[in-house]
Amino acid sequence: MNEKPKAGLGGEVVLPAILIVVTVLYLIEGMRTLRPFQEGTAGPSFFPIVISVIMIVALVSVMWSAWRRTGRKEKSAAAALAEPLKVVLLTAAYIALFRPAGYFVSTALYVLALLYVFRFKARHAWVNLVWAVVISGACFVLFSEVFRIRLPKLGGII
Repeated sequence: MNEKPKAGLGGEVVLPAILIVVTVLYLIEGMRTLRPFQEGTAGPSFFPIVISVIMIVALVSVMWSAWRRTGRKEKSAAAALAEPLKVVLLTAAYIALFRPAGYFVSTALYVLALLYVFRFKARHAWVNLVWAVVISGACFVLFSEVFRIRLPKLGGII
């Protein structure tokens, strides 16, 4: 049987749109209540603001790609929401682990988990681990050395 593609907007467009609204509200509130710059340098609230802007750009990209695919055969509602839900849950876990586990450990675990969610396929599993460490390390250097932001450390070491 020929199955006609659905004409409506699926979860691949609606969920990113909702997340954009929530992220923009978070960004506005963060800019209003926190001081991103203290004494001419980036303060502790600068990191969440940068992450919010990056998330907005990524969500717009995801939404645009999904919008362009709207005419094609769509996944079921549950399948369309599975990956975004995983990202939301991973982000919540990352936020919960950020202070107790320290920046580097929590970020490396978060990046590693995201690589698996987005099916970054490396020949060997250790390659994903190396990518997670490299990305976390690069971000650590960027925020701690360039922006001079004190990030939480696990046991005061890493």
